[in-house]
Amino acid sequence: GMVDALAELEMPLLRYLGGAGGGLFSGFGKQKTALERITGHPDYIALNLLALAKLARGQHDEAWQTLEIAQASRIAADQASYSSIDLSLEQFTASHCLHTSGDVPGALAAARQARELAPDIEEVERWLAHIEDREPEFPDPDWIGKPFPVAYELEASDPINEVVTPIDRVGFREIVDTLRPGEFLLVMALGTYRSNYYYNLDMERVAELKRAFPDRLREVHVITHGTYALDADHRRRAEGLCRELNLPFVILWDEGAEVANAAEADGWPARFMVDHTGTIRSTERLMEEEGFWAALARASSPGASASEPPQDV
Repeated sequence: GMVDALAELEMPLLRYLGGAGGGLFSGFGKQKTALERITGHPDYIALNLLALAKLARGQHDEAWQTLEIAQASRIAADQASYSSIDLSLEQFTASHCLHTSGDVPGALAAARQARELAPDIEEVERWLAHIEDREPEFPDPDWIGKPFPVAYELEASDPINEVVTPIDRVGFREIVDTLRPGEFLLVMALGTYRSNYYYNLDMERVAELKRAFPDRLREVHVITHGTYALDADHRRRAEGLCRELNLPFVILWDEGAEVANAAEADGWPARFMVDHTGTIRSTERLMEEEGFWAALARASSPGASASEPPQDV
């Protein structure tokens, strides 16, 4: 269904990638084709989407050519092995092209590669399940339904002095023990490289969710053990929006990274929406609201609460 919906984006994508009339002619007045005009464009993600859009419109040959242009663009940008999500999109696109051309084994191999590269993207799993003629499988992340692993009490301090906090220390229990059923504490453990980017996206969306659902999110604890992820140039817009929309958040300094290590965080930032029992209800991304809705659904469903309390550190 997602690919079919992209059909309407073919012309807008072509206008964006090809420019408004720019580069229309080459050589001695020879008019360029639409595909020639987009060759060399650096936005290989948009090029992949254009390939899918062309496929949805039945333009199979042009879809293949656009995919090849997207691959060349990615390689030219030196992204040959950098972003697993980008590579997954490329394999996802290739799988659709192969499937349309009748190469089911090739489509299956590409779809499996796409899921291996980005196992958390549901559309990839849905497509693979379609090829394998089975129901899609979306297992809960490992931490769901378990107690938050550490009852931290940390210094409220921004290591680069961008956010001034009027309190000295903040504890996990002092917040969780006052939560009402259906209300959550969001704990975000920051890493180093690229944490800043995703932290900012999450915080902007969380601020908007707090405005729309004021009785669901109590506050946000942003826990860091380094300075890179809190570089001021990367955070002023996001944190400014939080203040504008009255989202309570505090920066907590965890020099030994005890929280991140205890939570065995494998992605940055690690996100934990914790309910009034201290149980983790969501670890999914928040920039697309996945984690927020998952937390609400899991907290309202019958089932287990935390079996063991978090340990003091």
